[in-house]
Amino acid sequence: MPDSSENPYVGPRPFEPGEGERFFGRKREASEIVAMVLGHQMSVVYAQSGAGKTSLFNAKVLPDLAQEEGCVILPLLRVGGVLPEGVALDDVANIYVYRSLLQLAPEEDPEALAVPLAARLAEVDRPQQIEGQPALLVVVFDQFEELFTTGSPGGWADKENFFDQLREALADDPYLRVVLVLREDFLAQLDPLAARMPERLRVRFRLERLGRKAAVAAVEEPARVAGRPFATGAADLLVDALRRTREVIEPGKILSVGGEYVEPVQLQVVCFSLWGHLPPGDEGITAAQAEAFGDVERALTDFYEESVRELAEAAEMSEARLRRWFGDELITSTRTRAAVIEEGDVVGGIPISVARHCESLHLIRAERRAGARWYELIHDSFIEPILASNQRWQHGAGLSETQRDLAARLEAAKKAVAAMEAELERAVKTTQEQYRDSARSSPSGRSTSELRKLWSPPCAVEHYVELELHSGAVITVHRLTADVFLAVDAVMERFGYAPRPRDTGAYNCRKIVGGTNYSLHAYGIAVDYNWSTNPYGRKLVTDMSPELIDAILAIRTVGDRPALRWGGHYSRNKDAGHFEIIASPEELAAGIDPATITGP
Repeated sequence: MPDSSENPYVGPRPFEPGEGERFFGRKREASEIVAMVLGHQMSVVYAQSGAGKTSLFNAKVLPDLAQEEGCVILPLLRVGGVLPEGVALDDVANIYVYRSLLQLAPEEDPEALAVPLAARLAEVDRPQQIEGQPALLVVVFDQFEELFTTGSPGGWADKENFFDQLREALADDPYLRVVLVLREDFLAQLDPLAARMPERLRVRFRLERLGRKAAVAAVEEPARVAGRPFATGAADLLVDALRRTREVIEPGKILSVGGEYVEPVQLQVVCFSLWGHLPPGDEGITAAQAEAFGDVERALTDFYEESVRELAEAAEMSEARLRRWFGDELITSTRTRAAVIEEGDVVGGIPISVARHCESLHLIRAERRAGARWYELIHDSFIEPILASNQRWQHGAGLSETQRDLAARLEAAKKAVAAMEAELERAVKTTQEQYRDSARSSPSGRSTSELRKLWSPPCAVEHYVELELHSGAVITVHRLTADVFLAVDAVMERFGYAPRPRDTGAYNCRKIVGGTNYSLHAYGIAVDYNWSTNPYGRKLVTDMSPELIDAILAIRTVGDRPALRWGGHYSRNKDAGHFEIIASPEELAAGIDPATITGP
């Protein structure tokens, strides 16, 4: 296969600066982001993992700002990373600022980088424009979710100080432009810091994956520029195959249907593979060649197998163990994607370092849900290639008769377990239906759908207020629930339990994962406390004492109505840090009975 310098497609890696001639399909998005950056000192770009954020900035947005708008562009900065050898944490005033400056001058004496962000940015050389004003300086912090995923000696105070330094730099230089680029599942974590920044970080752009027309351009144009264009309709065949996704219509019935979007990483992997398999000397790419050499499943299989070999070598782990992890943990018995929770230092039985390496290869993606970090395959289309590859590897690698017998027994055991899980799922569903029927008959058991109706509309920020808790954490809730959550805070303070600012939150205008309804967080009636030590998962894990939980659930209105429900009592997956309002606005209007706010 030709190397990447000969191939007009980049494969699974992001586009790098200077590769704009290969980059197509994002003209509209780039134009809108450029206009946003020019018009606002501070802006946020967010998207799903794998949507191509880094590629878009490297290949299109930053070059357009420099070449068409005359801006001075710094390389993409990141707040995460490893400190240089010999630099102690105690010597660094703010680790996030230091890591960022280190990327601006990697060869400089590390001690010279221990300066405020504003002072360092002021040293950047900028030409004068025709009007006598300096050129705009554009600073982009890529993968900014690292602010929340990497620790620091000062904890949350270091994050606040980083934003304070950003604010000071912007105040000192009206020609400075700062862009934060991050995954959308971390967007809500910016909210407690937004008040420190210009326009409260309201200037935002959501980057979607590639639509069909943009995906066709991303397939066709690099080949055309390289002198080997696709025949009419050939690129459409590839894109339509890439858009296929699997949907569960009913238990046991899965259909392959055309989706709305294409994963940019997946597109690049398939096209890179297609180009490498083309016979030399041809002047174009026919529909037959696209179908023969651009086979999506074969390209994804090759990508999976190469990734497994790289992971096994890097982690000094057996390929068999990694293949079992993909097949057993990340794919369900009904051949759909499964989500695996990060628990301590492991993810589904493998070290977290291996899972993070796999994420960097764009074979899996991670999302934060209800305070926990979950991993899943980057796309449904990897399911069949992985299962088929694992089966071929298992039966074609010279297994002994004993190994084959053990493999057959394991497969039979898996089927038996799958049957038991299906029976358990039916039993759970029946129990849930019975629970919902009984829940509708009492105020304390109101269903989630009833609560949505009572507290509609969602995301109505004009009705929400910020509350500062006794620990310094700040949460945003519906104003009618303020007394309830202040009562919860009073109970926690009496028990000596402190909500941490870094992993406590409430309002988040989002829909439930995998659904169309809004989360109760979008209504401002739910709070997650200390989600890293009270994670969402199958097992109940909590650092709250039973006495504290009972005291919180004992809080009642003046009309003797229960005010709260606890996620640790959920019938299936537990959400130990989650408390949600179950009273109506009218019931809360009566106030909270102070006699029910108890503690040691």
